[in-house]
Amino acid sequence: MHDFSKFNIAIKGISVARMTSVKYLGVYIDEDMKWSEHIKHVYNCIKKLIGIFYKVRTRLLTACLKKLYFATVHPILQYGIELYANTHKTALHDLTVLNNKILRILQFKLNSSDTNELYDSYNTLDVSKLHVLKILNFVYKSFYDHNNLPSVFNNYFVTNCTVHEHNTRSQSYVHLDLINSNYGGRCVKFLGAQLWNYLPFDLRHTSSKFAFNKKTKIWLNSSDSGFYI
Repeated sequence: MHDFSKFNIAIKGISVARMTSVKYLGVYIDEDMKWSEHIKHVYNCIKKLIGIFYKVRTRLLTACLKKLYFATVHPILQYGIELYANTHKTALHDLTVLNNKILRILQFKLNSSDTNELYDSYNTLDVSKLHVLKILNFVYKSFYDHNNLPSVFNNYFVTNCTVHEHNTRSQSYVHLDLINSNYGGRCVKFLGAQLWNYLPFDLRHTSSKFAFNKKTKIWLNSSDSGFYI
């Protein structure tokens, strides 16, 4: 493996400083692609809201507190989650715990309260499942709403029947490319295909984008899904 720290790059005689991470379109990309820098950024942004939530929770109605969560915390969690949550669960642990704490504050729940009830009450998902939902929505768009995706994603996901003519039960499944590393197994294209093929038949053939999102969210929260990444 190359030691890139010894590489020196210069443009017109001016040395380019080596950075361990860079911010692009609001997402921090680190040199090891572990997303630790961005996860820390998301964590710190949400942590700043704890004091505010403690102060306002006794002054606002329950419905308003729910709207406050989806107006502040949820957008921060969602932005770029297809990328930054594509890491080991241990890297997301502190962020998940923080999100649980926020929900307990807004819902006046004890620390011992069931986390599933917290998310069911707000009809939302934890960080890991939200990551899965966003990727599945991406695959759904590529098949049923591809006009609203950049052209670079045309034919990003293809079914097995377009790759080979073998008459098998998996003809309608998304084709899984061969991978040779753990990184390959976690790329959006491979993971998206894997997740999509695991979905129940009726979900994969839902005609409405709204209905797909709603039904998939329910499925992910159910014990029947049984899929964890």
